[in-house]
Amino acid sequence: MVEAEMTKLQTIGRSYTWSNNHTYSKIDRAIVNSNWITTMPLLSVQVMDPIFSYHSPLYIKLGRPKNRCRKAFRFMNCIAEHLNFTKVVENSWRQTNNAHYMKDIWEKLKHVKNAIKELNVKEFNGVTKRIKDIRDKLKNVQEDKFRVQWLKLGDSNSAYFFASMKNRRSQNHIKALVSTEDRILQTEKGIDEEILKFYKQQQALIRPFDKEEVYKTLQGIDEAKAPGIDGFNSCFFKKSLDNSWRGGDQYSAEVL
Repeated sequence: MVEAEMTKLQTIGRSYTWSNNHTYSKIDRAIVNSNWITTMPLLSVQVMDPIFSYHSPLYIKLGRPKNRCRKAFRFMNCIAEHLNFTKVVENSWRQTNNAHYMKDIWEKLKHVKNAIKELNVKEFNGVTKRIKDIRDKLKNVQEDKFRVQWLKLGDSNSAYFFASMKNRRSQNHIKALVSTEDRILQTEKGIDEEILKFYKQQQALIRPFDKEEVYKTLQGIDEAKAPGIDGFNSCFFKKSLDNSWRGGDQYSAEVL
């Protein structure tokens, strides 16, 4: 499939596409080429119930257009290596707010977020072009060395490379959920309500914990993990708020 520049689409619904009521297997797939993925909107394949065959019909549905919104903030780990990172975070964190408890923490994180954005624009603006120039130099140095096919496709900016990236983004997007009543939910409202219902059921699992347990857990989180809803990942808290967790200051006190 890689050599033919083909890829399979994500499926929703049944986890198998063939069954004789004794054996269950996923042998049917929807396969498209790079031109299809780059031209068409987000796609999903629904595995439908079989009627007169052992095979389940596959229904290709075009994804609904996403509402345009402002790009969310995401903390980049490279910023934590900047010489002024700690100073920027400390200065922003010390700003006073007319708020209390977690609202104060939320306001402080907003100040930190704005300061990091300014640092990013000032120090990392145009980094894409710099990376491209460095990659071009690296390509010239390594032009006689063997490269795997994926790297070749990536360096040449081929349609297959971008199609694969688009398909990966499509797989990371929640297009449908199967509810606890085995209903397929495809509307944004239905998906939101089902997710909220799930997490409400998890409240029974909450138990008291102390700051040392939180600190130990934080150290065990990979810094490359996806950030939280506020855009900050574990790397940010490890690099900037280490003393807060260990010393039991405002942040750890409010969180706990």
